[in-house]
Amino acid sequence: MYRLYWSRNTGAFAVEAALALAGAEYELVPVDTRAGAHRQDDYLKINPRMQVPTLRLPDDTVMTESAAILMHLSDLFPEAGLLPAVGTAERAQAYRWLVFMAANVYEADLRYFYAERYAGEGGNIRAVREAALGHLDHNLGILAAYMAGRDTVLASGWSLCDVYLTMLCQWHPDKQRLYGDHAALKACTVRTLAQPTIAQVAAQHPELAAQ
Repeated sequence: MYRLYWSRNTGAFAVEAALALAGAEYELVPVDTRAGAHRQDDYLKINPRMQVPTLRLPDDTVMTESAAILMHLSDLFPEAGLLPAVGTAERAQAYRWLVFMAANVYEADLRYFYAERYAGEGGNIRAVREAALGHLDHNLGILAAYMAGRDTVLASGWSLCDVYLTMLCQWHPDKQRLYGDHAALKACTVRTLAQPTIAQVAAQHPELAAQ
């Protein structure tokens, strides 16, 4: 049994989608971040960075970092085809873009929505947010250019990269402009959210399910 420490409208969406697509047996453990549950001692022992999601594996070890969790689940359930086969050029591209999105897009999302954490006491929150939005647009633009002419991140077809990208795009503060500027990102999001298993998971995350 996998245990997913979970909260709405967080990176837990991508991890739960991967578990569901793999047919894994899992349990959701709600973490009320609005009430500060992620800062409590019992959760800090699991994830000292106070972030959601966290995944406890069946052997009781703990994984954090959503992109790393997706890679590991793909290794554990190769028959589910969550990523291209290990050792292929397309698997290398999957690693490339998952890490790219985690390091650049996800990070910029955090800076935009939690600008006060980055500005510091007396800092310019508006400037932090504007810079974060610029980074979001720039990096999503790089990815959209790589996807030109298709509705999947990888040339080989649909994968967990598309789930991760959909989540990040749906968090964008101006989705209408984003999708207007980048048809490939919109097409990827529409295709991903139309899949029944993913739609069921997304229904628990209102910001992600909204079209």
